Amino acid sequence: PAANVILALGRRGAPRQLGVPGEDLPKVSYRMIEPAAFAGRRVLVVGGGNAAADCALGLADAKVTAAVGLSYRRAELARLRASVRARIEAAFASGAITPYLGTEVVRITEHHVELRRDHHVESLANDDVIVQIGGTPPNQLLKAIGIELVEKRGEA
Repeated sequence: PAANVILALGRRGAPRQLGVPGEDLPKVSYRMIEPAAFAGRRVLVVGGGNAAADCALGLADAKVTAAVGLSYRRAELARLRASVRARIEAAFASGAITPYLGTEVVRITEHHVELRRDHHVESLANDDVIVQIGGTPPNQLLKAIGIELVEKRGEA
């Protein structure tokens, strides 16, 4: 028997979903491992935090995609580290990443993504969607197997 057991589940747990039609299509993923997998493709990253910005920057920096866009429901990216903010703003200014701020994904189809801004819906030609909107931690699973959870605040 082991004296200690380490469960390396991460704090993200299961990825949070958008809850929109078409989210179950094969073109939708919840992470980007290698930008090369998106070569020549029009990619929309969804989210407004560091993970989404880093993902979009990774794609733009690789210079392999046909286009990279970033959709976020708020009008500005408010929760970014300073270093990430500077890089994403530079990528927006240079056109390396197209910002779709103040938009919400309402539908995903095989060749398009529909974004709502205010009361208008725009259809973007699209090949892949990468959803980076956080996750739900596996707290219920851990509690069910008898693990006590202690919450500590700090920067990860």
